[in-house]
Amino acid sequence: MEHNPAAAKHNSFYKGFHILIFEEYGAEDDQYRSHAYVYDGQEREMLYEDDDVQMPLADIVAGIHGRIDAFLALPLEQQQHPYVM
Repeated sequence: MEHNPAAAKHNSFYKGFHILIFEEYGAEDDQYRSHAYVYDGQEREMLYEDDDVQMPLADIVAGIHGRIDAFLALPLEQQQHPYVM
């Protein structure tokens, strides 16, 4: 895994997927942004990345849960692509 879970502001598992969310300060626009990453539970392959999120943490997590649910609703052969989310 590329990202250190200990440095995450959110670190959880949902239906076998590892969710990490980091907060970073962008000096160019004086804003904090959340960076969200989702890994599968076995290969540690990144399935989702969102690098420019400015919303409450609970909303980010709820949105990721929705994406995971939609991903799991796909036929199995379509779930094989690591960036389908």
